[in-house]
Amino acid sequence: MIVIVMIIIIIIVVVVVVVVVVVVVVVVVVVVVEVVVVVDVVNKHMKRRRQARGEHQSPMKSSLGPEEETYEAQGMLPTEEDVGAVPDEPAKLQQLRDVCRQAGLPDTDTLNLAQFAAVCAHIGLDSMKDQGIKDLFFTMDTDSDGLISLPEMMTGLPKSSPFYSGVSHPHLGSSSRRHSAGRVASRSRSRSRTRATDRAGVSSGTLTHNYFSGDFSGVFSTVKHNPDGFAEASDLLDFWEGVGVTDGADILAALDFNPQGKVKLADLTAVLSEELLSLAASEQVRSAAILSFQHEVRHLKSAAEQAEAEKKKLRLDLSESTAHNALLAREVDDRHAQLDSSWEKRLV
Repeated sequence: MIVIVMIIIIIIVVVVVVVVVVVVVVVVVVVVVEVVVVVDVVNKHMKRRRQARGEHQSPMKSSLGPEEETYEAQGMLPTEEDVGAVPDEPAKLQQLRDVCRQAGLPDTDTLNLAQFAAVCAHIGLDSMKDQGIKDLFFTMDTDSDGLISLPEMMTGLPKSSPFYSGVSHPHLGSSSRRHSAGRVASRSRSRSRTRATDRAGVSSGTLTHNYFSGDFSGVFSTVKHNPDGFAEASDLLDFWEGVGVTDGADILAALDFNPQGKVKLADLTAVLSEELLSLAASEQVRSAAILSFQHEVRHLKSAAEQAEAEKKKLRLDLSESTAHNALLAREVDDRHAQLDSSWEKRLV
């Protein structure tokens, strides 16, 4: 009976060791695949961007006079939002479609509840409770089919929301944030506008992989985030301060993220990857990207070393358990031999 118990214990320990080894291998494979996918997507994205820039550079330059082109590049050309004008309904509808693309959603005019919540986070309603978002969605869903159209959403949004009020938000093109971002780098507004579309392309390329791998945090796995990969900007800024980035709020604003709201870490990872490959990236943004990637590498290396140490400990425990079981087995055999000898003597 004791031998059977020992065999069961050995089997359990072996199974635990195998599980730990499999977990370590899976972690390493996921990290490698993530890096390969990000690099591949960024390379394809940069190639498409260079081709598009070559095709559209001449028409864009001819549409602006020399003076207007200079002001446009500096972010000083007044817009409807800057002078307080309210865009018409078609313009707002197109703006809402652009936000959907930025959120990595399919090119469609209908949204389900999860997609509606993602759009709300992108237009400044990320402070609403989950129940509030659900109530707002079901209010707009007049036919109760679980879907709402973009015009229905535009009609049902509160008029006090940033989408209508013009309050600064990373996806609604506030001019005040663009001027504060000028402290980090002298970026052109045209590049700022194209980055939002570029980010949508990178996000859509990595979205499927993120759903399969379960990784929504990019290179910010140590930053506190929700299951969808959104983190409070304050937590991200604290993380950056810990790794040596002191102007994190300006960097987020320059990259079209909200320094006072929530940040989608996968999108931020994709944008930082793009900036590392861009010759026009500012030194502050490049430094923040490098420090973030270096910290993630150190974190993953530490996790791998810890898993390796646990695996070695399990192997040692298994070895000791095997030796102990062998000793117990010998003692049991000796005891049986003594009992057999004793019974033989009694029978004789």
